[in-house]
Amino acid sequence: MSGRRTSKPVVVGGVEPILLLPWGVAIDARVDTGARTSSIDARGVAEFDRGGEGWVGFGIPGHPDRIERRVERVAVVKSRGGGERRPVVSLEFEFAGVRLRREFTLADRGGLRYGALLGRNALRGVAVVDLGEAE
Repeated sequence: MSGRRTSKPVVVGGVEPILLLPWGVAIDARVDTGARTSSIDARGVAEFDRGGEGWVGFGIPGHPDRIERRVERVAVVKSRGGGERRPVVSLEFEFAGVRLRREFTLADRGGLRYGALLGRNALRGVAVVDLGEAE
């Protein structure tokens, strides 16, 4: 994981805006320290092979073009209904004044309140969570 480490972690609340780079798409993200990996709202996810490697194409609400990224790994996300297999991609974003590159699972979050979820791996070394901060 890359990203600038701050000498003093920033304090964040339960919901924080992120800016996806290089596209400039702003998304409200739910901060969830119970989740290991972050997740982002991705529509029309389609996996394919490119040069012997796994890749994925997807759309992000608020961005007109299809995005293609190499699949870093596949995660099985546990839920009440069992487990769901999701591709994981590396994305660059700005969060609380810090530019980061972190892994995100791709999932249709259209029925959820927030377009992204920031898990503890995205926050480690960068932020501390204060749930008293206004949502």
